[in-house]
Amino acid sequence: MEETGLILDAGRWAMLQVARDCKLWAKDGFKPQRVAVNVSRFSFGRRISVATVAEAAGKTKEAGSMLDLEIRRA
Repeated sequence: MEETGLILDAGRWAMLQVARDCKLWAKDGFKPQRVAVNVSRFSFGRRISVATVAEAAGKTKEAGSMLDLEIRRA
């Protein structure tokens, strides 16, 4: 996915989906849990940035405290 650039859209989708899921879980009464999203080094150096993370966290107050980013070095 990195070679084709599709990783950028996939990473953004994953973060936004986590935000939606966190909101639904909180609405359904589940205790907040940490949710990790893997972000490739390729993505983080490009469009997957602070703005994308802020967008995902801004979708719901729950996502901001539940979202963990895992960034691989290699």
